[in-house]
Amino acid sequence: MMQGVFISWARTMPRTKGIAGALEIPDFYLEQMKGASPVMLPVRYARQARETVAVLRRERPRVIFVSNPPILLPLVAYLTARRLGAALVIDSHTGAFDGRWAYFLPLHRFLSRRAAATIVTNEPLRELVASWGAPALVMEDRVPDLPVAHMLGNQHFSVVMVSSFADDEPLDAVLEAAAMLPDFRFFVTGRAPAHMADVVAKAPRNVTFTGFVPRAEYVALLNRADAVMVLVKRDLTLLCGAYEAVAVEKPLITSDWPVLRNYFHRGALYVDNSALSIRDAVVEAQRRNSQLRSEIKDLKAMLKAHWEGRFAQLRQTIELSPGGRRPLQAA
Repeated sequence: MMQGVFISWARTMPRTKGIAGALEIPDFYLEQMKGASPVMLPVRYARQARETVAVLRRERPRVIFVSNPPILLPLVAYLTARRLGAALVIDSHTGAFDGRWAYFLPLHRFLSRRAAATIVTNEPLRELVASWGAPALVMEDRVPDLPVAHMLGNQHFSVVMVSSFADDEPLDAVLEAAAMLPDFRFFVTGRAPAHMADVVAKAPRNVTFTGFVPRAEYVALLNRADAVMVLVKRDLTLLCGAYEAVAVEKPLITSDWPVLRNYFHRGALYVDNSALSIRDAVVEAQRRNSQLRSEIKDLKAMLKAHWEGRFAQLRQTIELSPGGRRPLQAA
């Protein structure tokens, strides 16, 4: 077993759990003051940084994995790793390269060039990190181990939209498409924020907002669906909900970005995030449901084998050359 830890500044991270579980190392989720006012962000980060240092001093790992963003976590881990003589591996999500975190790319580059590796979710981001002169690896998310229940067909074709109500989700287009398909049923997961109460109230009658549900109920909802829909307005993003659709072997409707089309290349339909495109995909998912279910089951086996290959490459990298400083062998 490798002597390492994986730290994230979030309450839960399926991606982190997948990698840490495969490595058989403990994972720590050091989120504090979630939902606090932006003016309290320095206090929140200071508390999380202090807790991170405490965990690393207590565990004294030989390799430290951290998620990014926020870039402050890799910075804290790097400074502590130098004291401990440990190697650093940065797991940089797509959000670490755009939005407000794009302003910190010089710091990201500095840290990646001193890390044993930077893990990213797709090839274009790997090429970017490699252009910094930093070691980079692609690792998509691990297909989660979820129970698969073979349900009887629904009276009305049912689509579950996996949502976090983020600004980069075309929820308005989904609701417009649902209004055009009154004989279909749509379920939107997640807790809607208060400022979207009017949107929820005016949604078509065939749309149900589930609110927050416990994990077991959420998985059961996915299993009851005839198709799972996970959409995003920005490129270079691999979506947790898409992996969950594969895990429960349900046809996937997702956005037509190259990264998503290339990875989820069977059992999926692709939309341009417009209402008409979403409507047409839902109708096609009903028409080709048996075929898409068979394809997504095949894709599940392919993605699991693909991930194991990526994981073997990661393990070899961190065992043989952590930051170019000294060999690191499994404990």
